[in-house]
Amino acid sequence: MIMLDPVHPAGRTLRQRFGLLVLALLAVATCAIGTLGFTQYQAVSASPYSLADAFYQSLQLFTLESGVIPHPIPWPLKIARFLAPVLTFTAVAQALAVIFHSEVRNFRLSRSRGHIVICGAGTKASALIRDYCCGQQRVIIIDSKASQVLQDVPAQADVFAIRGDATDGETLRQARAERAERVFITTGNDSVNIEIAASLMRHCKASASRAGRVACHIHLVDRQTEELFKRHRIFKDAAAQIDMHTFNVYDNAARLLWRERLQVCGPLAPDDARSLHTVIGGLGQMGEAVLLRLVRSAHYANGLKPTVTIIDLQAALCKEHLLARYPALPHHCNLAFIQADLDRPQAIKQITEILTKPGQITSVVLCLDDDHANFAIALRLAPHLKAHATPIFIRLTRAAGLCELLQAEHSDSALARQIDGFGLTGTCCTRELVLTDELSRMARVFHEAYIVDRQAAGDTTTGPSRKTWESLDEAFRESNREQAEHLELKLLTFDYSATDSRRGIPVAFTDEQLQILGRMEHARWCAERELAGWGYAPGPKSVDTHTSPDIVPWNSLSPDVRKIDFDVVTAIPRLLAALSCPPQPEK
Repeated sequence: MIMLDPVHPAGRTLRQRFGLLVLALLAVATCAIGTLGFTQYQAVSASPYSLADAFYQSLQLFTLESGVIPHPIPWPLKIARFLAPVLTFTAVAQALAVIFHSEVRNFRLSRSRGHIVICGAGTKASALIRDYCCGQQRVIIIDSKASQVLQDVPAQADVFAIRGDATDGETLRQARAERAERVFITTGNDSVNIEIAASLMRHCKASASRAGRVACHIHLVDRQTEELFKRHRIFKDAAAQIDMHTFNVYDNAARLLWRERLQVCGPLAPDDARSLHTVIGGLGQMGEAVLLRLVRSAHYANGLKPTVTIIDLQAALCKEHLLARYPALPHHCNLAFIQADLDRPQAIKQITEILTKPGQITSVVLCLDDDHANFAIALRLAPHLKAHATPIFIRLTRAAGLCELLQAEHSDSALARQIDGFGLTGTCCTRELVLTDELSRMARVFHEAYIVDRQAAGDTTTGPSRKTWESLDEAFRESNREQAEHLELKLLTFDYSATDSRRGIPVAFTDEQLQILGRMEHARWCAERELAGWGYAPGPKSVDTHTSPDIVPWNSLSPDVRKIDFDVVTAIPRLLAALSCPPQPEK
């Protein structure tokens, strides 16, 4: 059964009651003014009126049955004669609006086009609803308890809530999913999300009124499930009807943590002999996301691999499962596992001993599923690492109060400067992070430049990676996004920035800088490819077997392949200028 829920049931009831109270008060005031007017009219006319007659006549003003009143008419009666029918028509209009409210909303819903559909009204949906409501775009939410997430939605927002099952094609039809701009599938169950995606594909395929492809963003937590889904025929068949994308709040949280905190903690200078060492406490979904982000992105100019130490109660099992899925991890980071309980003093002692060794730039990321446990462990650990200025980042999924408490700019506490929170669902499931608009825009520019450079070099090779952005497989799009993600680190290496106008972007890199950046790009590319399941094999590159002859150390690359990396980094200033990034200010 599908029911159209009121978007603001509590708020609407309050407004209705207030409106009725105001209407009733105005009606009483009008009746009193009318009675006064008829009483005054008695004094200037030959018609005697008792007080009861005057009151009765004033009531007839509301139904336009008071008859024609000869002049002169007192001013209170003039006011009452016009105000009474206005109040009557207002009351009738409000009554009709209440009676036909559902019909009007159903009609508006049936005319929806270019709107947003969100399947699953959880905390992830809240951030998306907030962002799209700010953009004045219609949002339709499908969930069995849709109204619960809508309490904080602004009253003026154009939001509909359909109480129903999003796996049901009829529910998708009512939401006009085939006409939507985007469909977000955000329930807390991967299996249900895939079922909704399959139902959406069938619905769009069967709909004759569909105008263009619908962009679908499906949240999948389990990485193996995501890989199976992407390689399944349903994902590829959907391309004709749906532009299918996957996202993961854990990956988004790790990406934000890297961009805003960990990236600048590393050895940025080419001559810095220190290596990045991060301790990750708890290797659940979040811990794994942070680890993979470090391996993909922590490729600094000094060429030293990052060191990652995992502390978990099931460290041996974590290691076995992790290396089974990502056998190339040890190629790109120094990985260590310690089986320990983070709540125990022994674990605190081990972390302290590991991170106080010289020659390291250190950090701690606590990723347990319990926000308050992360906070308590950080409080116990902080005094031991204070002398070494080791920052501690703690996962805070829902504890927004703790996150606010740790805002260093709002606190004089030394702990607030050492401990910081990350991973709030409201900040990891925003429109910008889910759609990766800016990142995709940069990735597209880099991809198009790569094709132009290859053609200019006389390379006429064709293949899946040489297609236009619109036709490019999502796996290759993601590869380009990873290249764009690493751009800021390359710029920071030489004190430039695409996001900080005080630093600006370079006009051009020197030959020495290009050598360093080329090595960084190749190391990043190798890590990204191997984590995606690719490996080394001699001979031509094969998309079918996921092998390439170029996944080798820099010193083993041929000059022709090195030139590809040099071309990529040489083009950075030109492409950033085309993206309207601020130029380098004069120093």
